[in-house]
Amino acid sequence: MSVAVTYGPLLRLRELVADCATFQSVVGAANRTEALASVHIPYATEDDPVGDLPRAVIDPADNQWDASLVGEKNYSFQGSALLSFEFRVTTAVISAASLGEVGKDAYAWFANKVGLIIHEMLELAATGVSFAGETHLNVIGITHSSGPVQYEPEETEFDNETASPADHEWFDSFQVEWR
Repeated sequence: MSVAVTYGPLLRLRELVADCATFQSVVGAANRTEALASVHIPYATEDDPVGDLPRAVIDPADNQWDASLVGEKNYSFQGSALLSFEFRVTTAVISAASLGEVGKDAYAWFANKVGLIIHEMLELAATGVSFAGETHLNVIGITHSSGPVQYEPEETEFDNETASPADHEWFDSFQVEWR
C-alpha cells in the first residue's frame, strides 16, 4: 500500500502505536488489528469517530512536514505530528496493582504506561512491517508537549460518555518527529 506524504506518516504512526505491547495491554487488545480500533485520527474520514477511553489520538491538524531536495529529483521528507494518550485509571486498576493513595497512584500508573509505550515506539521505529513493503514510521524524536493532566470526566476532549467520579481520566501529549 503506497500512501501520500501528507497522510501516510499518520497512518504509519497509527500502526506503530498499535504494535506496542503496552498499548495493546492497556486497551485490552490481543494484537495490532484489535489495538487499531483504539488509535484514532479524527476527521480523517466521516466513519472514523474518536472512540471511548482508553485511546490514542493523532491530531491531523498538527501534521507538519517538508520535503528537501537531496539529489536530482530525489527528496527527503520529514515532519511531525501530535500524538495524545487518554486513559481512564479506575480504582479497580489501582487496587489490582496493589497501590495505595489513589491520586498519586493513578498518576504513577498512567505515567508509567505512557512511558513504556513511548519506549516501545522508539524500539519499533523503522523496523517490522507497517504496510506491505514499508517499515514502521522512522521516528527520529519525541518531544513531550503537555501533561500528564488529570481531567474531570466531563472535561475530556472527545468523550461522549460520563465516568464515575471515582475514575481518573488522564491525558498526555507528544510531538512525534519522523523522517
